[in-house]
Amino acid sequence: AVSGIVPVSFGFLESAGVDSKPASPGATGRPATGGSGKLPSNSSTWRGGADRPQFVGLGQGQGGQLARSCLVSVGASLLEQARMKRTATDLEGGGEPAAEKQPLPPGLRSEALPLRADRAAATPRKRFSATTASEEGEPDGMFLGLLLNDSSAASPALLQRIKDHRWTFKDAAGIASQSRAFSFLIWCLLDLQRNVQMEADDDALDPKLVSACRAFIGSEGRHGKMADMYHIFSHFISNSVIFHEWDRYLRVSFEDPKACQEAFLVPRLEQVWLRFKRLRAILEGIFGDLNTRFAWKHQLPQVGDLVHEHMRRRCFSSELIARNEVFQQAIIKDETLKQVKLAFGFG
Repeated sequence: AVSGIVPVSFGFLESAGVDSKPASPGATGRPATGGSGKLPSNSSTWRGGADRPQFVGLGQGQGGQLARSCLVSVGASLLEQARMKRTATDLEGGGEPAAEKQPLPPGLRSEALPLRADRAAATPRKRFSATTASEEGEPDGMFLGLLLNDSSAASPALLQRIKDHRWTFKDAAGIASQSRAFSFLIWCLLDLQRNVQMEADDDALDPKLVSACRAFIGSEGRHGKMADMYHIFSHFISNSVIFHEWDRYLRVSFEDPKACQEAFLVPRLEQVWLRFKRLRAILEGIFGDLNTRFAWKHQLPQVGDLVHEHMRRRCFSSELIARNEVFQQAIIKDETLKQVKLAFGFG
């Protein structure tokens, strides 16, 4: 080594015989400890032992300790201490503790539009995993149950969840009680409504579940029950809560004095129109086989056409909407306004 040069180690384990022991405090110009003033008590578990602690180059502040804690068991406690310290600082600075949320009465239904994080938190979307109890996430075995048309009895716990669901509809639990597969189908329809309203940038329904639901519909059709499947589809859209929510939201928007202004109206139309297109696409994916195997034989509306007509009747049939000045313009540049006007024949 060249005389007068002190070898510097950043605390990482080195090979080829190079000593990785950190330099003394005088050589680095920094104290050996900082932040709390001490290394974690279990630093001997790091490679090198207590006398040769590793990763010294990360520093002894809170950030350095958290980085090193990836190899030991102190990470959780450090994070909890940091959280408590931050909370205490906020309160000392005049912040107010968050008010405890009170549960809503069972009969009270709040609207889901527009998207709001606090309402999304009230009915969180939880993915099924092997470590999650079936009562807390997606129903256990839902994909295979739909794919194989499981005819065993429906779970009482799932039937109760269907009754208590935020977007349940008339006789949903009665249809679900026919079999385990039927209960999974109804759950998917309920979860579809929830996701359309609350999840703006996510799939309204897992594509695997859409395929499984379609397979279940096809299986029922092979048993001569396509008419029953068409009945479930029409019953669902006729009693779905989501159309009622959209209708109320649009009425409030069009009754506003600023409803004649395009800048005011277009964002509110988009809230409903984009959700409707997502809902229609998923329903066509689930019940699409009805178009080729049942509807055309009996001269019934196809799935997409029936959803579209139901949307027009439930949400866009008001004279207040039809007479709106925005739809009466000869030239419309906004794409959403063009689509809505063309779809429902305004102007």
